Amino acid sequence: WFLASALALFSPPLWGARYHVDSSAGDDARTGLSPDQAWRSLQKVSGTTFQPGDEILLKRGGRWQGTLHPQGSGTLEKPIRLGAYGDGPRAFIDGGSGPAILIHNQDAWIIEGLEVTNHKDSGQDALKVWAAPRRPHYRFIRIRDCVAHDAGGSGIHVGDGTIGWSEH
Repeated sequence: WFLASALALFSPPLWGARYHVDSSAGDDARTGLSPDQAWRSLQKVSGTTFQPGDEILLKRGGRWQGTLHPQGSGTLEKPIRLGAYGDGPRAFIDGGSGPAILIHNQDAWIIEGLEVTNHKDSGQDALKVWAAPRRPHYRFIRIRDCVAHDAGGSGIHVGDGTIGWSEH
């Protein structure tokens, strides 16, 4: 019992802070650290640098316009997770003339359970994860259970900006 308690005290937690975003009842002046303190806008999330193990959770049924481009990188042991919370349909982001979600030169992200799109004439991918040419390859990017549709480019694109894997 003592050893287990000591390990629990000195082991780093798997997850860091958990941020909530609610497109209808949120407020960017709040902390974002619980559903009743949820942020509202993609701009607030995109202007925040997240730490390894943090979670960004969009409220299911919520709808946002614009590009979500959160800052920061996770680690193999503590990736940053972008997902959803609550009940209802997937959280939905319409990127308009840009990507709905953009991860650029960042490592260790899990993106899951979201729905993304943008304008068909945008020429942009709906969910885009890319690195500048000649940058070392990514360390851990996982995209699962996401729906991308009606995009101007690929639905989901992971690559170096010019060559990569795409899925429509």
